[in-house]
Amino acid sequence: MQSTAGERAHFPDSGYAQAGGTLVELAEVRVEMTKMPDLIAAMHSLTGLAASCIAYAVVSEPSAFGLATTGSELPYGNRVELFIGTFIGAITFSGSVIAFGKLSGKYKFHLFQGAPVVYPARGDRSWLRPRGRAHSMRRRN
Repeated sequence: MQSTAGERAHFPDSGYAQAGGTLVELAEVRVEMTKMPDLIAAMHSLTGLAASCIAYAVVSEPSAFGLATTGSELPYGNRVELFIGTFIGAITFSGSVIAFGKLSGKYKFHLFQGAPVVYPARGDRSWLRPRGRAHSMRRRN
C-alpha cells in the first residue's frame, strides 16, 4: 500500500496477523477431519473473545482509536455499537466454549455433557403477558 508521499505504509499489527495465520494453518494440518468441528468451535470462541476484548479496549481508551479526544465521552452511536459488539462477542465465546466441550467429549463438566443446556426460567413466559391497567380493562365475554 502506498501513501501519498510515496512511502510504504507500515501496519504494526501485520506481524501478529501472520503469526496467527501460521498457528491456525499448523493446527489445521495436524487435526483429523473428524475433529474439525472441535477446531472450528475453538476458533469461534477466540473470535468472540477478541470482539469483547477489542470493545473493552476501545471503551477504556477511545482516544487511541480516534473515536474521542482525551477526556471526552464516546459518542452515543459508538457506545451502542460497542455494547452490541461486546454482547454478541460474549455470547459467541461462551456458546463456542460449550460447543467445543460437548464435541470433544473429553471433559466431565455438567455443561459439556450430551444433554441440552437448560436455564431455570426457560419455560416462564410471564414477561410476554401485558401488565397494568390496559390488561385489566380488556373486554370479557
